[in-house]
Amino acid sequence: MRCYVTYSRISTKEQQRSGLGLDAQTRDIQLFLENYADTPYEVVGEFVETHSGSDNDRPELTAAIDLAKNMIELPRHPEYNHIEESGSYKYGRQRLLDVLQTFELHEDLIRLADSSWLQHTGNETADLAVDRALAAACVSTGRVADAQSVRENL
Repeated sequence: MRCYVTYSRISTKEQQRSGLGLDAQTRDIQLFLENYADTPYEVVGEFVETHSGSDNDRPELTAAIDLAKNMIELPRHPEYNHIEESGSYKYGRQRLLDVLQTFELHEDLIRLADSSWLQHTGNETADLAVDRALAAACVSTGRVADAQSVRENL
């Protein structure tokens, strides 16, 4: 079963009235889940916040990231729940990477790339996804030499 963590955010009451508010975001998330998500799926966490996007100190976003990390850390049966199979490890890792990229948390992605949450697993597809995200984060933060180093190691 594929697990999802959802996060919605608005900055102002004006944004809420503009049609780009929480109701619209909730609708879009539901449309994605119904039309594009792997089935069966489960929403394991829903986080909603009214907070400026320019401020990276967002408690609900932090909680969403923490939940994705927790899904990776959960005890897992080595025969059934590893990077090659469906389970909390694989999906938690994917969700964490998705959140870091979607919300452009480049510094966090760079910091976590060498952690147990995003370390290389020996799975070529999963490792390539992390390396690509890491290179993009390095470029976005002006660390072009680090990005080139990641690329050379691909």
